[in-house]
Amino acid sequence: MSDIVLRDVEKYFGDNYIIRKLNLEIRAREFVVLLGPSGCGKTTTLRAIAGLEDIDSGDILIDGKAVQNLKAADRDIAFVFQLFALYPHLTAYENIAFPLRAMNESKAVVDQDTLQAVLSNRYEVMARYGKALKRAYAQELAKLKEAGAREKYQLMRGARKWFHKEEDGLDEPQLKQLPELTSDNQKLRTFIELRKDLSAMWDRSNASREQLVTQLQDWCHRAEESGIKALQDFALRLRRYA
Repeated sequence: MSDIVLRDVEKYFGDNYIIRKLNLEIRAREFVVLLGPSGCGKTTTLRAIAGLEDIDSGDILIDGKAVQNLKAADRDIAFVFQLFALYPHLTAYENIAFPLRAMNESKAVVDQDTLQAVLSNRYEVMARYGKALKRAYAQELAKLKEAGAREKYQLMRGARKWFHKEEDGLDEPQLKQLPELTSDNQKLRTFIELRKDLSAMWDRSNASREQLVTQLQDWCHRAEESGIKALQDFALRLRRYA
């Protein structure tokens, strides 16, 4: 890490004097917070250090080197926006992989790092899977109603909350009845089995990160081989997100 020094830095926006002869010294590894009312120049100062705003006068030094005339990309400094933004035309996978590709990392490194990103987002991944299962359940329920299978329809409809919860949210009688309800429905049975296996990955505390990545890849392969389009689509999205 490097020292950051601002010397007599000034910045105008038209007639508005935003940064007023600012002198500031931040030592390496020092944690500094800028406080002040709205419009006093906090964000503008940070953007000037990062190279996202030009200054009108003064010097900005990083590790003793004047950088005010360098592009942001040449300053070797990171900037986290107050409102983070994703590229809307890229998938979640591509958004995560973008900075790695910008650093010319190999595809193997990109895939490994982005797969690990999925393992760090259990709740988002499981929430997405839950939504996919809800859609599948609604489709199967509609088929039963259309076929006139009234008794089976009523049983499935009455158990809708069971399909919306992970196994650890069900009591013992519900856990026993769920397989019976799905015994003649391969689609829902496979959805529930794969949900249980996907959720279990985060509970394997003794597994290494590399082992978990391998297990996630195997899970995606099983979903793709299931022959169920909704699961195949989810695995594809997961691979791209991961």
